[in-house]
Amino acid sequence: MKPFILTLTLSSALFAGVYDYGYHPLKEVNATEQKNPLFCGNFERILHYDPIFYAPSDPVKLQDEEAIKKMVQSVQSYASSGVPYKISVVGHTRLNEEHEHATAQGSTFFGSIQNSLFESKSDPKANRAACERAVDAVKKQLIDNKIPESDIIVECRDGANPHYLENDENARDLNYQVLVTVYTSKTAKPAVVIEPIQKAVVVPKPAPVIVPVVPPVAVVVVPVVSEGDKDKDGVVDSKDKCQNTPKGYVVDDNGCPVEVTLHINFATSSYAIPASASKEIEKLKGFMKEYQGYTIEIGGHTDSIGEADKNKLLSENRAKALAGLLVKGGISTERIKAQGFGESLPIASNMEALGRAQNRRVEVKMFESKE
Repeated sequence: MKPFILTLTLSSALFAGVYDYGYHPLKEVNATEQKNPLFCGNFERILHYDPIFYAPSDPVKLQDEEAIKKMVQSVQSYASSGVPYKISVVGHTRLNEEHEHATAQGSTFFGSIQNSLFESKSDPKANRAACERAVDAVKKQLIDNKIPESDIIVECRDGANPHYLENDENARDLNYQVLVTVYTSKTAKPAVVIEPIQKAVVVPKPAPVIVPVVPPVAVVVVPVVSEGDKDKDGVVDSKDKCQNTPKGYVVDDNGCPVEVTLHINFATSSYAIPASASKEIEKLKGFMKEYQGYTIEIGGHTDSIGEADKNKLLSENRAKALAGLLVKGGISTERIKAQGFGESLPIASNMEALGRAQNRRVEVKMFESKE
């Protein structure tokens, strides 16, 4: 392969995190898939490792021993932690296509054309054999390092999911790779056992009470005049010191905001603020301009997908992205503080796609100056 193949390899490692075995907690699965714990498991975290490239030789040759060593060490940490887990080892190859014109005329002009046209074809039987050898080699590495075979699920996808273009002779061999993923299950809470009552308590019957008959008293119904609540924040206008509070803001007894969660639909691993959040941000910006005595603290949050330290940085970037829009809209930087909390403060379950979307959020706490 040519020297710049290293660049392609590094790019693949950076984007290996987007690979997933196929875990879809909200999809309807058939009877075959129900037997697969990676389709129906109760997962707290899904951890992807860099791809393990291999040469489709016999015996197979695994490349990048350092990446394999780091992967094995990480898997061992899960195996020794007591957290329930499963490991998938999924092999890939080049596209499965039958050979055509296996014997080309090497001494003629047309023969050279045929060779160039069909050099990208690969043999499905050879692909399957190479994939099985690679998957078995990675599985053996795990078993040799005290990982129970019962915790390992293997599969060969052959050329069903190529990661690199087949028409690039310098890249297509990178499709020979094995992807390892760890799925950690959420530990079930112990059931609460209620001890039965040992002795029965006998309660004596009370003596009958004779209630004298009282003639009915006429009841005068006085109509109640309800006070207005212009901004619908639950505090009547006569007591509301902040009568233009945007809908959805948490207020104090005086009707002034103290906190709001902005439902910004962040994409996974992204801190780009989508256009759909513009309306909520404009409300916040308008409030800050009307009530100059307020300062805010912006807290960014993520779901649990990915590594904790990277999620911490991602959440900080989400908070700073919102702060930047407010400053651009005329709000002083001295009135804004931005910080990230990563995945540490979820408001919904990370085991479902809907819950993870709710956890990818920004919360704003509001403080009124006492001066």
